[in-house]
Amino acid sequence: MEEWHITLLGADFVGKTNLCRRVPGFRSQPHVRETHTPKFCGQAFHSELSDPTIEDIYRQQKIVDSKPCLVDATRSLNDWTLGGPELYIRRGKAFLLVYSVSSRATFDGLDIFWQAIRRIKEDDSVPLILLGNKCDDALGREVAMEEGAALARKHGCPFLEVSAKTNINVERAFADLVRLLRPDVIEVAPLKKPKRLKKCIIF
Repeated sequence: MEEWHITLLGADFVGKTNLCRRVPGFRSQPHVRETHTPKFCGQAFHSELSDPTIEDIYRQQKIVDSKPCLVDATRSLNDWTLGGPELYIRRGKAFLLVYSVSSRATFDGLDIFWQAIRRIKEDDSVPLILLGNKCDDALGREVAMEEGAALARKHGCPFLEVSAKTNINVERAFADLVRLLRPDVIEVAPLKKPKRLKKCIIF
């Protein structure tokens, strides 16, 4: 059976944990995280957890396009004292990069994650989907859908607006990332040539 490891990145309180919890069948498996000397683009972050050494890994057996697979999802802990998101980027194979459409700051702060992924992975073809969470919050919206789509086009990745609260596009986001992970879908960048993010359709 295929086994895929997905990491959710983004600022605190954009809904990364709630996105994992919204998917039926995802079971939380707390475990003690490893740590390393903190170094994440010179910026400090704060953890969402009371005990930042414990992380939740959400595991689910899914059927995607008639193929069974096991999906592990981990959401990054933005804790500067324990290394910040850099550790998760090093371990991660594919990413859901999340911002909140009701917080301009979380959208404007995405660049540091893009830079870190490129710097650490040294590969612009890493499977990644940009997610604008909390799309149900029409009155509180600060980031237009067109802005998210434009940013995704700039970086050559798919884009979805989702809502963990009302379960809009949440399962689709995970399934689409599994599709990008499958060897017959991912394009391997040629050696000794400038690398580009994989061009994908903007949803």
